[in-house]
Amino acid sequence: GSNKGGQYVDPATGVKYYYKESQTPDHARNEVLATVLYETAGAKVVPVRLTNREGELGTSSVFREDLKEFDPKNETMRKAAFPDFAVHALLANWDVVGLVYDNLMVDPDGNVVHLDAGMTEQDLQDSARKLLSLSNETITEVVQQVLGTDNDSQEMINTLIERRDNILTAAFTDKEFYLESKALGSGI
Repeated sequence: GSNKGGQYVDPATGVKYYYKESQTPDHARNEVLATVLYETAGAKVVPVRLTNREGELGTSSVFREDLKEFDPKNETMRKAAFPDFAVHALLANWDVVGLVYDNLMVDPDGNVVHLDAGMTEQDLQDSARKLLSLSNETITEVVQQVLGTDNDSQEMINTLIERRDNILTAAFTDKEFYLESKALGSGI
């Protein structure tokens, strides 16, 4: 990758971790936040946490021995990556695959697992603000136009509103953004 890092073993527990130095403390915090947003949206990720190593703030995750490399020539693996496309787009993750497909791994069940969800704070805020254009009324109107007005469509409406609100709530805790989202019709 583009940041210094490596595998380390915690001498107290024997657990192997991957540690990555961050460009700035804000970058480390945003990588953790982006990972939580991916989890909130239902994408498979390797959870990361803030870690202070030798006075430098970075991120670390438990090293997963069970993951194998993503093969872009493998049709099954490519199809397994499709369901998370909208989450990548929402979070403006321009580095989804990495330099050599090293930000994607595959678990024993064939699920694509995402690594390195880091992005700048401004990228994250800009992406989340785009969600604000999806008011409850807009979501309802679009779903009913496509699916009709039966119970299944209402369930889809509720699911989409809940997902949007979960992502927005996880992305922002500042009062100004909260008030902006309320003014634009978000349910958060």
